[in-house]
Amino acid sequence: MHHLNLGLFRYQIIFTCDILKLQHVNGNKLVKEVNRRLAAISRFSAIKIFSNGLQSIAKLTANEYRSLMKVMIFVIDNLYDENNNEVDNFVNNDDLAKLYKY
Repeated sequence: MHHLNLGLFRYQIIFTCDILKLQHVNGNKLVKEVNRRLAAISRFSAIKIFSNGLQSIAKLTANEYRSLMKVMIFVIDNLYDENNNEVDNFVNNDDLAKLYKY
């Protein structure tokens, strides 16, 4: 909860979207895939459904951020494979998933 109180989780999501856009030729396609995966999560009483993905991240409530924290690691996991474009300072998908785990 301290992570959320400091507002760091919002920046973590923005950082993730920026990393996806910078590291891959189809970066926007990967962000769309994140949005699709968020929208595909089935209904559960303790988790909010993000049917529009991350488009309105600036307007999320604390409860919505908590719900997003619960599912984001599963959304990011296995999103992309390897450094196909020979990008410097490439962030592996496993490392990105570990960021959300910790």
